[in-house]
Amino acid sequence: MGLDNFAVYPYGHPKHDPNPDVSKSMEPSLFEGINLCGGLFTDGGSSFRGKVYAGLVEDVSGYSLFDDLITNEGVGEICRAFEDFTVQDFDNWNNQGYNTYDLSWKDVLQLRSYFFVVYENGGAIESWW
Repeated sequence: MGLDNFAVYPYGHPKHDPNPDVSKSMEPSLFEGINLCGGLFTDGGSSFRGKVYAGLVEDVSGYSLFDDLITNEGVGEICRAFEDFTVQDFDNWNNQGYNTYDLSWKDVLQLRSYFFVVYENGGAIESWW
């Protein structure tokens, strides 16, 4: 089973459009320079292949990328958890055999940057699987 995650403007955000035929996705240009693994329906910009990062995110923050929606508040908590996550923590996580997708420290920093962009722009994370 696949998992794709999308940065979206949640209900109540000025850029949220309630029309179901209009994308709620945040603009990919906000994520310029951030390179995450893309999936079947993801562009690697405002969206990514969640399955690759799900274990890391849950281990670091306690949040599951499989949840239907991670609110802006939740994204902020993920940001704080990743701020406290050091390269030594990553090495420990990696050495315990949890890194099944061969993520690097650079990948962690890219993911952290992604979450900060979402949080700072009032966004949320939706899942599709």
